[in-house]
Amino acid sequence: MKFKMQNKQNQLIERISVNHLVVGVHIAQQFHVARAVNFRGIVVGDPLTFKNNDEGFSILLGGPSGKYGFTTLSLFSRRIPPF
Repeated sequence: MKFKMQNKQNQLIERISVNHLVVGVHIAQQFHVARAVNFRGIVVGDPLTFKNNDEGFSILLGGPSGKYGFTTLSLFSRRIPPF
């Protein structure tokens, strides 16, 4: 069964293309940190630190109240240089 899970994970990784930006989030008790990497796994931009509360999550999703229509990608793209 472990082999099947590894095989599935490899299939998902192989689907990542030049059009993808992978965002990982480190979850902690008080603060979380989000980081973006390109399709090659190269770190892109600076990490985004946000609090473990509604205000912090709305920052990750794009605005003080999350209602401004910015996507997570646009939030990161303001902090990263173009490819």
